[in-house]
Amino acid sequence: VVAKIQKLKDRFDLHQYGSLSQDSEKYPLFAVQSKNWNPKKPSVLVTGGVHGYETSGVQGALLFLDTKAEKYSKTFNILVAPCVSPW
Repeated sequence: VVAKIQKLKDRFDLHQYGSLSQDSEKYPLFAVQSKNWNPKKPSVLVTGGVHGYETSGVQGALLFLDTKAEKYSKTFNILVAPCVSPW
């Protein structure tokens, strides 16, 4: 997941907002934000991995970032937390 997020760094702003206490170096938590953030636009929050063993939400959030988020960011501020609770 981290490698896929890192590949987005040229297209989006990445923010590490925390990490898992088990191994903070190995398990960082990231939010991905549209570059053209504008407080006058409506904002959209997309989350994945809310329940640790439900990996489809993580992959769906990452797919959205890779394929659709830039298009929607023309109208909306986009913030994606693709892996909220990895455990």
